[in-house]
Amino acid sequence: MLQGGHRVIVTSDLNIINEVFVKQFHAFQARQLHASAAIDQENGTRLNVFLTQGNRWKRLRALFAASLTISKIKSVDPIMKRANKELIEVLRKHENDVVDVIPMNKGQGLFDGPGSPGPGARERALCVGTGLAWQI
Repeated sequence: MLQGGHRVIVTSDLNIINEVFVKQFHAFQARQLHASAAIDQENGTRLNVFLTQGNRWKRLRALFAASLTISKIKSVDPIMKRANKELIEVLRKHENDVVDVIPMNKGQGLFDGPGSPGPGARERALCVGTGLAWQI
């Protein structure tokens, strides 16, 4: 199929998707990004595996390909479910309020340990063990 002057593959065949994204990901580097994600591919400060293209995307994808196994993703599932339940509880508790959902410790990764509430926080609902917090 052509999209403008570019050939694109459009499929819902799971075998082809598995072949392209898992088995031969190193051979496929052209990914279409939404126009809202258009950033400088050479000097952009927000470059990550989701927003890069070409050889940079291939390099970033190869760096963490080993950590994207099914068993490792499944091991994170209970943590994500617990975080989801706690967020829903906070949102229900403050149903008619404006809620800012922000990471409490901006320098930490998603699954770093829980942080302590900063000064001036009216209320923080901690998702224990994930490093996430919802500030109300």
